Amino acid sequence: MKILHITTVHPFGDPRIFTKQALSAKEAGHQVTVICTGAPDRHWIRDELNIISLGNRQTSPVRRSQYIPKIIKHLFKNQYDVIQIHDPELLIPLILFDLIPHRSSRIIFDIHEDYKKASMETLSKKIFFSIAYPLLYTISKLRFFHILAEDSYCDTQTRRTCVIHNYSKSKTLDTTKKRDNIIVYIGIISIDRSIREISTAFLNSNLKGWELALIGNTSGPEVDSIIKKLTENKKPEKTIKHYGFMDIETAKNEILSKSKIGLSVLQHHKNYEYSLPSKVFDYLSVGLPVILSDFPFYLKTFQDFPSIRFVSAQFTDRICTAMNDLIDYDRIKNQVIDSLEILNKRFTWESESKKLLSFYESITALDRTQTV
Repeated sequence: MKILHITTVHPFGDPRIFTKQALSAKEAGHQVTVICTGAPDRHWIRDELNIISLGNRQTSPVRRSQYIPKIIKHLFKNQYDVIQIHDPELLIPLILFDLIPHRSSRIIFDIHEDYKKASMETLSKKIFFSIAYPLLYTISKLRFFHILAEDSYCDTQTRRTCVIHNYSKSKTLDTTKKRDNIIVYIGIISIDRSIREISTAFLNSNLKGWELALIGNTSGPEVDSIIKKLTENKKPEKTIKHYGFMDIETAKNEILSKSKIGLSVLQHHKNYEYSLPSKVFDYLSVGLPVILSDFPFYLKTFQDFPSIRFVSAQFTDRICTAMNDLIDYDRIKNQVIDSLEILNKRFTWESESKKLLSFYESITALDRTQTV
């Protein structure tokens, strides 16, 4: 089977697209191509994936639109069994492409989050997600197949829809491995992901001689300014470092697996409160205890994980207390081991990978007009 993934929004190395879905299909014997932005070379092979880079990654939807003609040109020149798009803004060109007669590709819209509840920071986002997206989503339900990352926004249960969670690959833990005094956050660094609160809590904590490692791109100039001030902090007993974007496997090997605490503290937002935080699975998979938002959905999902501490982003003193509670890694090591055992039984990518591959097989055999 020939499978094509397309994204202009998600970064090169995005774990859901590259590390999980694309590699799983490749390992199952399929030919997999990824069209993306930000790859080191225009056309190269990585992990036996055929990667085509459109150019530099752009944050503006208007600038990203320059890549649409290149994508369509590639689609006309190449035939795929499955085309999987990962961005809402690709709906318009792919719906038009799908109208062309005699094209046999099955097109999947992979909905990474509940875009109906998306954050509306800009006017263009407000217009797109409040007016254009509902119509495009309805059309895509009729023309395409859907993959979702969460059960919470799955509004139809048919053979045209499948939920593929962002779980981590199962791991075994080397309990003898030396860990450094590092507390780590991985993901987009933004105001609504509590950069102010976690940095304030860290600076007020008892973690002397520790480093707060921030891994990921920032959300914009305001956060760039905050990061600049934080990293210029010259207190010798505490260091804040911004590493920029790293693909998840590199980040796990170089930083997460050597750290002692993972952070996932979010502001109250309807799109966060019912979405499983994938970074928590990544932290737990490398033996990190986690400080996590105390949303009711999170409390219910992770209540039996002994190495997780629940806090509200509204109270930096409670985040600070949680940091102090987890400072002695050896004391909580058994909690970490028990949490990893639960993770490997309940939340593994291996089970999701089987669902994904089965979905590919089923939709290529299913008539496009079938809805049940």
